[in-house]
Amino acid sequence: IMAELLPLPEHVLFGMLSFGVGHGCYLRALGARRVAAPDIPAAGRAALPLAWLVALVGWLGLVRNPAIGAALNYGALAYALLLASMAGAAAALATTDRRYTGAAVGGGLFLLSDLILAARLFRQAHFTQIGDVVWLTYIAGQALIVDGLNQEAQPV
Repeated sequence: IMAELLPLPEHVLFGMLSFGVGHGCYLRALGARRVAAPDIPAAGRAALPLAWLVALVGWLGLVRNPAIGAALNYGALAYALLLASMAGAAAALATTDRRYTGAAVGGGLFLLSDLILAARLFRQAHFTQIGDVVWLTYIAGQALIVDGLNQEAQPV
């Protein structure tokens, strides 16, 4: 957690758990807003399954590595599905209220950031400036999520 500043035996697993709690809070906030939203159109109803599909394909193609053990592999899958749930829920709401568009884009960026980070950690993936890409997508994603959840209503 926190770039290994806290001495934990499995810093990656505990990091996923701590960020997972944060995304659980985002999901709760989206759920509270969902109660006030009108019916979600078909495109919005497709957002969550599509987000889960992106997470699953990303995990299979970029993250899964049998050499690292089941706890990290399946922990990473559960975490990716949780992030995808947040992004999909925000995207679904964005189809009824455009103030959630930023949160939906932010959720997608956060998922992308963590898939790249997991590929780097679990499969030693590398490209020029990979760390910068992870940080930029993470920061932009978080900012858009928070900003998107704090907007005034603007029906589509």
